[in-house]
Amino acid sequence: MGAITYGQSKDLLIPLAPEALVDNKFALIYDTLHEKRKKIEFVVNKNPEPNVIQRIDQQKFRLQLVHCVRSVFEAKRLNEKNPAKGKPEVERTLQQLRALEEEFKQYAVNHDEYIDDLQADLTGQVEEAISRDDWFKKWGVHFLPSLTRKFHFDNYDNTKIDDF
Repeated sequence: MGAITYGQSKDLLIPLAPEALVDNKFALIYDTLHEKRKKIEFVVNKNPEPNVIQRIDQQKFRLQLVHCVRSVFEAKRLNEKNPAKGKPEVERTLQQLRALEEEFKQYAVNHDEYIDDLQADLTGQVEEAISRDDWFKKWGVHFLPSLTRKFHFDNYDNTKIDDF
């Protein structure tokens, strides 16, 4: 889950089937500097507010982006070492990336700025980093892991990553 600094929030997504939400209580137990084994309990609301659903969708898309970019990155690295195994894997992971891009476009009908920004990174810098082998070797190999770490730990602040 990563570290949380003072003033930072952290979203945690736990995939559950809808039937598992009936009468469930969850507890989060953690340590702080001043209190060991601090505990927060909460009950899942079966009828969440629209803004809660939107936030869940945002986090789901963020994590899907991390997974897809990491998968393409690993496939491109494999392709450098073993093109016979890597090329089909690159194609498979690129198809996943395109499918995610389509999901972003369909969801963007709701005009969600967060999702639009994720899509802009996907269709801009990510696609550029993997579009040519020489670009991937020169800067994509460094940029993509940095970007996925940033998204994975939810440190996304919608700034262009020129300053990496």
